[in-house]
Amino acid sequence: MQLGQRANRLCNFPAIRNYRRVDRGDGDSRRQNQDLVLRVRHGYVGATTLDEKAVMKAKMELMVGRGKREDGMSLIELMIAMVVLAVGLGALTILFISSASADNRNSRDTSATLLSQLVLEQISAQHPNSTASIILTDCAGNQWDIATAGAAAPSGVGATLVTDPASQYYGGIDPTQAYAAVPPATAAVPGYAMQYVDCNTGGRQAVFDVRWNIINVSPYARMITVSSRQLSPSSQLGNRTFALPVTLRGIGGM
Repeated sequence: MQLGQRANRLCNFPAIRNYRRVDRGDGDSRRQNQDLVLRVRHGYVGATTLDEKAVMKAKMELMVGRGKREDGMSLIELMIAMVVLAVGLGALTILFISSASADNRNSRDTSATLLSQLVLEQISAQHPNSTASIILTDCAGNQWDIATAGAAAPSGVGATLVTDPASQYYGGIDPTQAYAAVPPATAAVPGYAMQYVDCNTGGRQAVFDVRWNIINVSPYARMITVSSRQLSPSSQLGNRTFALPVTLRGIGGM
């Protein structure tokens, strides 16, 4: 009876109650009649009709359907969602690492370009026939005596120029040449190479290998080639973070 009343409340049907009626059945006065009598709001019905059976069936299906409804997600669905999220985060992590590496390389290239430009402008500012050296001081207090004297083409003087068209350094300065063979500059001896210390925020320092070559084009002009690349802390030739040297070339003259 409670199940029927609950179904009636869910479907907004009037209450149905079950009664047992004792009466003669099948001509036998000693037998009780077990017929189901449905008492509705305004009368009695002696037997269940087809429409009432359909209504009861609909009520039961509705109750069963509501009982089977589930909310939330299962453990398998949660695990699949976590796997998809992990794959997406892994791809983003690789992107962040690549972006940071590219940004670091661009920063090194910018510093190398500015340093090459500094040396090129200092030499170009001198008279083409001048052999006077220039003193540069880095942030660590090291003084470098920059040689400005040139020599005849095609080799010039200073760092070795690459003349092989098949080389990736063709037309520029050979970065594989030993530093001591350039020859390097010191505080007292002019030279054509230096290991310039560049200071950054937080006390960090970076050492740049700077080399140059000077060719006398005429008594009134000379071609100056300057190459710079970061030497430390992690940009050796062939290193995973290695970037090609930055090479600048210009004509200085009257």
